[in-house]
Formats: sequence, structure tokens, C-alpha cells
Amino acid sequence: MLTDLLKWGSRRSASARSGDAPPPREEPVVTSKGLAKFVASLSQKDAPVLLDFGPVTGSNVEFCGERLGCKLFIEDIIADIDRHRRGTATEDLATLFEKRFTHQDGSIDGILFWDVFDFLDKKATLSLARQIVRLLRPGGAVLGFFCTTAVERAAF
Repeated sequence: MLTDLLKWGSRRSASARSGDAPPPREEPVVTSKGLAKFVASLSQKDAPVLLDFGPVTGSNVEFCGERLGCKLFIEDIIADIDRHRRGTATEDLATLFEKRFTHQDGSIDGILFWDVFDFLDKKATLSLARQIVRLLRPGGAVLGFFCTTAVERAAF
């Protein structure tokens, strides 16, 4: 997943160049340098510590561990959100986020998340944002992806 994103902008193979053109997009493509800057930030540190808010993804683990030499912590808060969606959680997400992360203040060099905030209500969003600020080292980096289209999503 992360390694696939890093291939953006790379030279395409001859077979890819000679293939059919991709279908036209309804929305304009907006390029971002965020991923490259995030990786560059982590690459400058000796043994950076990375926190991923998503589930374990093999390609992400491989890239962060082998190429960047990161110590990687997985805190799958997507699973927490799903438990709330199903109604099996015992406390609200804002309260959960306040005590969910046991890492020391300022101990994380980089935080990575995909679409997490798109599923949270304002109270849970503020709680998670406070934890990001608390956990991140000075000079640390956050790479977050957000929904950019008009899609209805239920907040939990």
C-alpha cells in the first residue's frame, strides 16, 4: 500500500506506455508532495519511531522496517471505530482515545493514518488530535489522508 504510493510519478514500463489510455476522471487530479516529505522527514532520523493508526499492512511494515529502519507501532483505531459502529464498545471514542495510547509524550517521530477523521464526530476528533500533538516529537511529521469527495459517512 505505502510502497505502491511511492511509485507515483515513476517511469512507466514500455507495456504501460503502449497500453490503452486510462478512462477519463470526473474530478481533477491534484498531486501532493506530502508522502515524499513525510518519508524524507523520517529518513533523516536514526531509527525513527512511527505510529500507524490503521491495521497491519504487510507492504507498509516491510517498507517502514526495511527501507526506513523505523520502529513501527500499529494502533488499529479503525477496529475501535468498527466496534462503535456495531454497538459493542463500552465507552465513547473520545474517552477511549484519551487513554488508548500508552506511548510517552513526545516519543513518536511520525504518525500515519488513512481516512480516520472522516468517521469521527467532533468530540472524538478533538480527542484524537490532542493525542497526536501529545505523542509527536518536536519536528515530527504526520501524514494523514482525508476524503476529498462528497461522500456521506456516518460519524462515530
